[in-house]
Amino acid sequence: MSSEICYAIDYGHGGLVDGAYQTAGKRYTFTDNDNYTVYEGVLNRIVASMVIHKLPPMVGGRRVRLFDVVAGVEISLEDGWAIDMLDGTGLYDPRRLCPYDISLEHRIAHANRAWREYRAPLISIHHNAAGNSSKGPSRAPRGVSIFTSKGQTASDDLAERMLDAFTEMESRGGLRVRPGDLSDGDRDHEAAFSMLTRTHGPAVLVEGGWFTSYEDMRLLGSPIGLDRSASAYVLGMTGADTARTFSCTTGAINTVPEFASADGF
Repeated sequence: MSSEICYAIDYGHGGLVDGAYQTAGKRYTFTDNDNYTVYEGVLNRIVASMVIHKLPPMVGGRRVRLFDVVAGVEISLEDGWAIDMLDGTGLYDPRRLCPYDISLEHRIAHANRAWREYRAPLISIHHNAAGNSSKGPSRAPRGVSIFTSKGQTASDDLAERMLDAFTEMESRGGLRVRPGDLSDGDRDHEAAFSMLTRTHGPAVLVEGGWFTSYEDMRLLGSPIGLDRSASAYVLGMTGADTARTFSCTTGAINTVPEFASADGF
């Protein structure tokens, strides 16, 4: 067994720079719930930041290492700063993840280097959408989907661990897990996403809820919903259970997500 647990993490699309969203599309304004706007790239970073915050530096005597394929750096879980690793981009605070919409080509290259040099499987954090409209009422589809590339691959075992973890967190108040395609004997969804087909190591893409669903955003915007989502990633990656215990007050689901407003989040 390796003395280290290594993973690469991807948080898709851009964030906010001086209040400007960096990605065309990948947003939704709820016309039936206060007209607040959800930006997928920002939501991906909120979840990724919580995952980084929760990841323990050691699990079972093994060091945990995390490589950020967006910024091209290793994130030091011991001191909360990034280690200059992939691109010589220097140090940054992981609570303020790279806000720019970095190209697929760069992110794939970073993921492949992390696999080649550190045998780090890839976890790509995303959230799903129903339809192509950027505004409208809340849409019906809900829940978490775990994607791998098509067919039987080395990614299937990782997907099963992530599905087990999200299912466990669903039982503790997290988002529900959507059933996948069982035709090939496993529970994941399959798609030809570039982050899955052009990367060399095991890779899963998690659609961690629907940003076109008011109910999903309402839950994910609550303390318990965000905690259960991030805890599912950590549990699937390392086996460590970092879920918090909530009282009825601190874990309450808000009428409007904490991270949402009429001006976006």
